[in-house]
Amino acid sequence: MKKLLFTACAICVAAAAAVAADPPREAAAILKDYAEVKEPVIDAKKVSDPAWVQNYIAERTKAQEKKDALALELFQGHPEHAEAMPMMLKRWTSMSRGKGAKVKEEVAAYLTAHPDTKHRPDLLYQLAVAEVSGGDMTKIKAAIDEFIKAAPKDARGGDLLGFLAGNEDDTAEQLKLYRRIVADYPDSRAAASAAGSIRQAEGIGKPFELTFEDAITGKPVSMKGLQGKVVVVDFWATWCGPCVAEMPTMKKLYAEHKDHGVEFVGISLDNADGGLDKLKAFVQEKDVPWPQYFQGNGWESKFSMSWGINSIPALFVVDADGNLHSTSARGKLETMIPELIKKRDEKK
Repeated sequence: MKKLLFTACAICVAAAAAVAADPPREAAAILKDYAEVKEPVIDAKKVSDPAWVQNYIAERTKAQEKKDALALELFQGHPEHAEAMPMMLKRWTSMSRGKGAKVKEEVAAYLTAHPDTKHRPDLLYQLAVAEVSGGDMTKIKAAIDEFIKAAPKDARGGDLLGFLAGNEDDTAEQLKLYRRIVADYPDSRAAASAAGSIRQAEGIGKPFELTFEDAITGKPVSMKGLQGKVVVVDFWATWCGPCVAEMPTMKKLYAEHKDHGVEFVGISLDNADGGLDKLKAFVQEKDVPWPQYFQGNGWESKFSMSWGINSIPALFVVDADGNLHSTSARGKLETMIPELIKKRDEKK
């Protein structure tokens, strides 16, 4: 079969000359090399070690760059291969953060040469993601609108709108975007997260309900039982580097305020597969004294998803009346806790 040479495509012009001078490797050989690329494995016990983290990032980057190079080799040498475009889409995704301009150049060139490609929605999505890395909100919004116009029912549209909402300073506009996600992509994870974000925005000043069995002691814990105390709710996980790094500060704050009517509660996003054992081991090793709610389903855990938790650590604070005071308390506890203690004590 005659090879397709995308001479109008910027990423393939050089390849056309290369094909004439030096035949490409067999697709099977390229795919074999791609499958054999080994990526480093995260070691939860070492995520607090800066040197280990730096080495992990370097090894992961090296592995990804090798995959990216192999994807391009397959695409240039065998553009008609069934795996060529899927691998390129993965390549563009991995390049989006640090090489967004290159992604835009390559994808735009391909779309110009192949305006009727069946991959158009995927390519427009790549353009939108690449624009995100550029930081120009006007261009980002335009790229997102173009993707949604081309694929109005594609759940990735909800993810992109979620990015816009997360970067919107106007609360009314932010809620408008979240409600659009819920309405247009009702069965998506983005919709579940958006509904939780709406709940966060509308939940301030309202009762915060939570009942669970402490994963460490087995004792029941409820907000009703903590009435009269200022409660810090920490969404975290043992595999979360920033969560682990902030634990000494959390323990210090707890020690300073526990005798003044303050309680901390951990909401674990550890996974079902070994997560409970890891949570118990961490709490014992680090001597974490407050109760822990083990949800058991990672990011998909029902309680945390119902509150729109999509990044951790995330800190909520509940006042002494049991009402939600803040859903963005990270970095503010040093002043927020004393203020709420004072407010409670002044009522007595």
